[in-house]
Amino acid sequence: MKKSNFFIVFIILLGTFILAKSPSIFVDKTIIKLGYLKPHSKTPFKFTIYNSGEAPLVIKSILHTCGCTKLKYDSKVIPPDGKMVVHGILRTYGARGPIIKYIYVYSNSPGKEKVEVRLMAYVRAEVEATPENIRIEYPMSGKFKENILINYYGKGEFKISKVLEDKKLFKLLLVRRTDTAYNLYLTLLNNKINGDLSDFISVYSNSKEVPILKIPVYIAKKKYFTIFPDYLKLGIIRSDKPIIRRIALRVKNTNRNLILKSIKRKDWFNYKILKNNSKMVIVNIKIYPEKFKKLQDSINFYTNLGKDSLNVSLTYFKYGKEKKSEENR
Repeated sequence: MKKSNFFIVFIILLGTFILAKSPSIFVDKTIIKLGYLKPHSKTPFKFTIYNSGEAPLVIKSILHTCGCTKLKYDSKVIPPDGKMVVHGILRTYGARGPIIKYIYVYSNSPGKEKVEVRLMAYVRAEVEATPENIRIEYPMSGKFKENILINYYGKGEFKISKVLEDKKLFKLLLVRRTDTAYNLYLTLLNNKINGDLSDFISVYSNSKEVPILKIPVYIAKKKYFTIFPDYLKLGIIRSDKPIIRRIALRVKNTNRNLILKSIKRKDWFNYKILKNNSKMVIVNIKIYPEKFKKLQDSINFYTNLGKDSLNVSLTYFKYGKEKKSEENR
């Protein structure tokens, strides 16, 4: 064997030997879901770092992105086939809603010098209502009643001093459930509602963070079909080339079939019905940008189940300059 060939074989064998003796990091949990957490709480968690290689795994550092996280671990060197448990505590002081925190593990593992561990949680407000809002559709077949559970996630006994409702639409009955929860029973006083409206139920309590909890109430006419998409934002259009979009109308709150009778004509679009007289109607809409007179307009659909509309928003440029609506010219 020539010396050059021998040298090449030697280098390959040496590289294989070195790679075979390298450490290899593995973390059992790269995403840790802690679920719903109380405010001002401390939640423990842990994850395990394994060394599946044949050389010692050196943990150079474990960093976290927030002072709300504290970590504790025993050693910085993990032997081959060994493991190390990292214990942590997530504090929710000042946090509300969904949160994501990151932990980064730096080591001497080839190709995995940095491993990310993600903490995910939802921090509740000190006072929350379930459901968080009330939606009523009319006409109604019977008397509307609803039970709202009001929970307290702070410290100490929870007390509600009063409950008010702006438009006097409901009879309200407040019943204590536990030291930290109440039931709020609602009964709609008049089922014959004309017109859509919104309202608020205000819950006054001894909570320092949420002294007044606002529960929105939405009352709207019942829809028997939905439009998807219900809004067309076409963005910036740089030419007068027609734009084609497909719209679907689907049955809702009824067993009847849906029949599209007509669409209100406007000069900036044409349409073609692809499917009709079923649980779903499909329509092709062809939009002509040069005839679009406003930055926003609507398309009105008339069916055997009522009327609904689709909003269309269009901003376009011509010859590199913004083409304004005729209202602004």
